[in-house]
Amino acid sequence: MNKEQKEAWLKEAEMQMKAIRTLEKYNMAALAVAGLGAAFCYFNFRAADRNLLLIICSVVLAALGALSSMVLSVGIRNGKANVARILDAVEGKIPEMPAADKAGASKPEAASEVLSNTGPEAADAGSATPAGNDEYGKKS
Repeated sequence: MNKEQKEAWLKEAEMQMKAIRTLEKYNMAALAVAGLGAAFCYFNFRAADRNLLLIICSVVLAALGALSSMVLSVGIRNGKANVARILDAVEGKIPEMPAADKAGASKPEAASEVLSNTGPEAADAGSATPAGNDEYGKKS
């Protein structure tokens, strides 16, 4: 991997970390919405004159906040794993990432496309690892 490729991969990792930080902010907002929905639900159940419409709205609010928080958490976890793979590739801990000149393409692939096609399960699908080799170049 030459210097330009390393710089490009590091820039990609930096941009993904910025996106992850944004997702973490949205996750906190989703947790706040879920907490508010749960609090409204609790106080509506405790009230002497229960309003069914308010109870339904508060349950829906809590459920939407919890579900969106779960989806964002999965995205954050996968994003951090993706950045770790990029940094491992730049440090040389895993085989070299495919380059545009090796693949015959006129422009470099997006990091998400490259990383989604690496690993032993994608060896037959034209990935960066040769068929019959695992992720670290050992014969399987």
